[in-house]
Amino acid sequence: MDDQPANQRARKPISKRIRFEVFKRDGFKCQYCGASAPDVLLQVDHIKPAAAGGEDDIINLITACVACNAGKRDKPLDDKTTVAKARQRLEELQERREQLEMMMAWQEGLRSIHGEAVDRICAYWQELTPGWAVNENGKKNLRKWLRTFSLDEITRGSGSGLAMLHFGSGSALDSS
Repeated sequence: MDDQPANQRARKPISKRIRFEVFKRDGFKCQYCGASAPDVLLQVDHIKPAAAGGEDDIINLITACVACNAGKRDKPLDDKTTVAKARQRLEELQERREQLEMMMAWQEGLRSIHGEAVDRICAYWQELTPGWAVNENGKKNLRKWLRTFSLDEITRGSGSGLAMLHFGSGSALDSS
């Protein structure tokens, strides 16, 4: 039987995986002073001190810089402050997630619009040049041009470009 009190027994170190998850959750910032890595060395601290029976559960762990953790020692934190900070971080993460989803939807919409524009230009050129179709190389060039020119500019320029294609190499067109 062990004669040492529970708070003085040798503790198992917190695993690297849990330590990393705590750092990641806290944005690699000290939750006391706001200093962040690599400017300071970070440690995992117990919200409820281990000496007072605090568990090594991720919910009881927080990121602290060496200076703040050394100054705190085994004093318990005000749970309301910790919970408020955690709630604020979660709200910020949710806002970031929503903004990222909106940005991805917007980019997908732009790709769709550019795809439709390429299809419309190809159909227009096929009307102007019966028996010829725009090949993949031509579509690639159209996508590139759409980053610089408007759909209207491309279709207006196609009249003069059409004459060049008839006399040029025809590398952007395939005969049907």
